[in-house]
Amino acid sequence: MPQANIVTPAETFDPDIFRFVSWYRKHFRPEDSWQAKLVSVRFQGVMTVAEVFLNLNGKHLATHKVGYTPFEVDLTPALRFGTDNVIAVRVDSRVQPHVPLEGALKISPSGLYYFATRTERSRPAPKLYGFHLFGGIQRDVELRVTDKLHIERVYYVTDCSQLILVIKSVLSAKARLRCRSFLVLAFASEPSLTLAYDL
Repeated sequence: MPQANIVTPAETFDPDIFRFVSWYRKHFRPEDSWQAKLVSVRFQGVMTVAEVFLNLNGKHLATHKVGYTPFEVDLTPALRFGTDNVIAVRVDSRVQPHVPLEGALKISPSGLYYFATRTERSRPAPKLYGFHLFGGIQRDVELRVTDKLHIERVYYVTDCSQLILVIKSVLSAKARLRCRSFLVLAFASEPSLTLAYDL
């Protein structure tokens, strides 16, 4: 991974060649050490609508729309230990009139663009040569095994006003960093914990 749904030579490129439904499958055997952990699969980008299934019974775990946004799917409840597991991803790369980045662009009375709702008549956006929506799993995929208590993501913002002060005066070398962490607590009771940032 990543892998577009079709490989094409550059000299015969047609943006519509990627417009079909494709399937991806990955076989894996969960390790015994994963039984007390959380197991998930993280997709960095699937164009355009992705449906994720696990194992032979085809248990549907998630649907994600929009090809340029990452998403994560928890596999833990559906995992089978001691045997082969199969992650299957159905990718619909056909024209999606209600899913950004394409679709029925309209202009609101305020002059802003928006996408048609399901009840409105819609039309595909015109072909945008130079900007192509490649089909399939077009960005990295990773299998994540984490403790039940883990940091899900970290969001940080630098304070640019302080940075300007630093540039104006080396003597007042100060800068501020705001950091927000999102913790996952997959326990029946909340454990006692301390979170420290080390810069």
